[in-house]
Parts: sequence; C-alpha cells; structure tokens
Amino acid sequence: MRQTICFSLSIGVYTTPNELIVYQDGNKIQLVALCFEAEIVGGELRLSSETTEYGYFSSPEIQELDLLLNHRQRIKDAYSGEMTTFIR
Repeated sequence: MRQTICFSLSIGVYTTPNELIVYQDGNKIQLVALCFEAEIVGGELRLSSETTEYGYFSSPEIQELDLLLNHRQRIKDAYSGEMTTFIR
C-alpha cells in the first residue's frame, strides 16, 4: 500500500557555501534542503529501513530535543505563521 501525503506549502530552501559536507575521499558537496509543510490525507506512518522512529511534537517539546542548529531555524520558520517561502 502506498502512503499519500499532500504537500500544501513550501516553507523554505536552505543552503550555504559555508557549510560543506566533505567525504572521506575528499569530495565536497553543498547541501540544499527543501522543507515543506504537509498534511497527511491518507495512509498510516510506519517504520522502514530508512525510518527508525517518528513522532509528533509540540513547540515546547521540540525545544527539548537534541537537534542540529540549522534544524532549529527551519522549525522556527515553520512556526512563524508567515505565508512566504524562506530562502536561507
């Protein structure tokens, strides 16, 4: 069974040349992350070989999570209530 998720609004495009990922072989990449606000319209969340855990969190609960610094900015943008796409 295929899960259906409807993407309703782009939240942001995040990238910076100041944060490169460097692989052991010396290759470097500049990560580009696209973030979306989504609404589940059917199906059921499940664990998979790529997902070991999932959950829904309130804003106060998110503040207690061990997150990467750049993820905090993305979450802040999502909670801003602004009807715009952030480019950072």
